[in-house]
Amino acid sequence: MLLSVDHLTVGFGQGPIVQDASFALAPGGTMGLVGASGSGKSVTCHAIARLLPDAADVTGRITFDGCDLLSLTARQMRPLRGGRIAMIFQNPTRALNPVHKIGRQMTEVLWLHRRLTGRAARNEAVAQLETVGIPDAARRLAAYPHELSGGMCQRVMIAMALAAQPDLLIADEPTTALDVTTQAQILHLLRQLQAEHGTALLLVTHDMGVIAEMVETVVVLDQGQVIEAGATRDIFTAPSREVTRKIVSEARSFPLPTLAPPPLLKAGP
Repeated sequence: MLLSVDHLTVGFGQGPIVQDASFALAPGGTMGLVGASGSGKSVTCHAIARLLPDAADVTGRITFDGCDLLSLTARQMRPLRGGRIAMIFQNPTRALNPVHKIGRQMTEVLWLHRRLTGRAARNEAVAQLETVGIPDAARRLAAYPHELSGGMCQRVMIAMALAAQPDLLIADEPTTALDVTTQAQILHLLRQLQAEHGTALLLVTHDMGVIAEMVETVVVLDQGQVIEAGATRDIFTAPSREVTRKIVSEARSFPLPTLAPPPLLKAGP
C-alpha cells in the first residue's frame, strides 16, 4: 500500500476529534473520505500531511511508502509534503500567498521539489498552468491571486500540487467555495489528471454525488470514527450503517450533476 493509516487518534485536549481511524490506499488508487461537517475528515488529512498545530495530540501510525510519517522531524517531512504528498485546500484564495505573483509561487514549488530554475522553471510553470486549462498561461504568471476568479485560483492550486509530480494527492473539499459549473469542471479536471499521471487520490467531501463519480473506494467517518469502508458501489447499494444510509439517500434525492465540463480553455478570468 502507498498509504496506510492505522489506529489514528487526534485530540486537542478536550477529547479526540479523530478516534482509532484505520484505512489504506494503494498506489494510483482513488478513495473518498466522507462524513458530515465536524466528523474529522479534514483533521485526518492534515494529520497525514503533518499540518496539525503543535498542540495536537496525535497517536497511531501513518505509513507512506514504508515510511512512518509521525516519526519524522519537521525537516525530514518537508521534502515529502508538497513533493511526494501534495494537498489541495478548500479555499484556494486563502491557500495562495496574496502578496506574491502566481509565477513566483509556481517556480518556488519547482525549485523546492524538482530543482528547476530560471527559464526551465518558468517554462514548466507555463506548461503546468496550460495542463489545468488556464488560457494565456504565460501572462497569468504575472497575476496576483486576487486578480483571478475562485475557479482559476483552484486550477492554479491543482497545477502547483501536480507540478512536483506527487505520488499522493489529498483534495480537501476542493470545490466547496465554487459555483456548480466550476465545480464540475474542477472535478472533471482532477479525474482526468489523476488517470493520466497515475497519482493516488484521497478526496475529502460530504457530497456522495461527487463520490459516486470520482472514487473506487469510500471511508465513512462519523464523530471521528471510521464506521464503514468499502468499494463505492457496495457503499451505495448496500450501506450497513444508518449514518451511511442517510447520506446515500440524500445523494439520491437530487439528480447528480454532470461532470462533463464546458471546454477547459473557456474558463473565466
